[in-house]
Amino acid sequence: MRGEGFEQVKEIYWQATNTNKLLALGSTNQLTKRDAGFFLQWEKTMKEKNVILEDLITSPSENIGTKETKRILGGLYDFRLLPKKYSDFPTDILVWNDNIALITLDEPIFGTVISSPLLARTFRYILEMIREGIH
Repeated sequence: MRGEGFEQVKEIYWQATNTNKLLALGSTNQLTKRDAGFFLQWEKTMKEKNVILEDLITSPSENIGTKETKRILGGLYDFRLLPKKYSDFPTDILVWNDNIALITLDEPIFGTVISSPLLARTFRYILEMIREGIH
């Protein structure tokens, strides 16, 4: 799946709710700025589907992660805050099942999903190593 525009990016986020566990790296701050209503509905869908979300977020996203997302997802949500030097970048990476999504949230808005068990496993390892390195 590949496409341009925020509607396509939202479709990718919806697709990523079809899993038991989602790993994410990015800026919930950027996503919320783009469409707070969508993000809220997406979080509620994650809760309804009982999806575990392990998040690596930028420091400007801290308030959203620690308050809103944690309130909605409760024990299904765990996040690590990236060091401040990795400011608020406008891209997201999502990893679920055999899929990797690469998303830009700044112009030009773009998203693509790569379905590959080997690449998904590699990206999962990379995100897990980053999580383990942040305390």
